[in-house]
Amino acid sequence: MTQLVGSSSDAEFWSRWLASRWVRAFERGRCSGSEFAAGIAAEWGMTASEEAFLAAFVSWPEGLYDGAAALVSDVREAVPVGCLTNSNPLHWTRFTSLWHLDRLFDICFLSHEVGLVKPDSELFAHVVARLGVPPESIVFLDDNQANVASARHAGLTAERVSGPLEAREVLENLGILAA
Repeated sequence: MTQLVGSSSDAEFWSRWLASRWVRAFERGRCSGSEFAAGIAAEWGMTASEEAFLAAFVSWPEGLYDGAAALVSDVREAVPVGCLTNSNPLHWTRFTSLWHLDRLFDICFLSHEVGLVKPDSELFAHVVARLGVPPESIVFLDDNQANVASARHAGLTAERVSGPLEAREVLENLGILAA
């Protein structure tokens, strides 16, 4: 994707991507895939066709991290497990058909369905209200520090993790999983 949109580094790409009004609109369910592709092309000065961009975009997530499904299963034996993700209909359809991601969780908060995205505080308020539990009883793990900071600001117990091994360690330290 960095080549397709003409970004020189992963950090530059992610910074621009997460701030893009078209990404935020698509992940909030406020535009179609075609509108998203056209908007990204205009915003980023892409020369790729809409079809080429969408084909690359849909295939972007290559799979779950090794050990992720097993970790979720282990946690689910101890406590209910939810998914809070910035997603879109194209990716979510792929996630559920290839990896049955929807079956791993007790509840899923999908940005394109709820109309809210991380790191916006409204999304965390929505989750707390929907779950009906004190915010500090919700453990939120994410690889993006902005999302973690926003979750903490909303009162959630939040930690930045990079992959299932770090997530397992945090969950052990919190007493959710046995060491």
